[in-house]
Amino acid sequence: MLTHEPDPNSPLGRLALRAKRVPAVIRALFIVPALGGAVLCAVADVGPYRLVADAQASIFGGEHYLFISFVLTMLICILPAGAAIQLLAGFFPDNAPAQPQSPYGPGAFGQGPFPQGPNPYGHSPYWQAPHPQRPFQPPPGPPGNPPGHS
Repeated sequence: MLTHEPDPNSPLGRLALRAKRVPAVIRALFIVPALGGAVLCAVADVGPYRLVADAQASIFGGEHYLFISFVLTMLICILPAGAAIQLLAGFFPDNAPAQPQSPYGPGAFGQGPFPQGPNPYGHSPYWQAPHPQRPFQPPPGPPGNPPGHS
């Protein structure tokens, strides 16, 4: 069982968040039969298990690895269930965060990536004092009468 939320910034994390839209009971109705089908195929030596075992036997000179055959059979059986869950997720409300979250938590750095406080370079030769700003003055008009006088 996962102890943390999937990362919404990674492709697999987005797929996991999309799958979590579907209630767990409905997901179980797809995943449990898929895993049961994989076990049944492996025990009875039929279906995808037989195809994977035959392919391995042809590659490895008549031998096949039970673990590899079983894992590939589980993968073959669970992929359609995962695709169906992803399709069903479109019918449920979105539960993803509005925007990607910082891994350090909200407000970890205040306004930016640097801590707030006095300027550490305030007394060094690389520091520039703020330049005084004059209030806005309109550009000069044509020579002659000042603006507003006729």
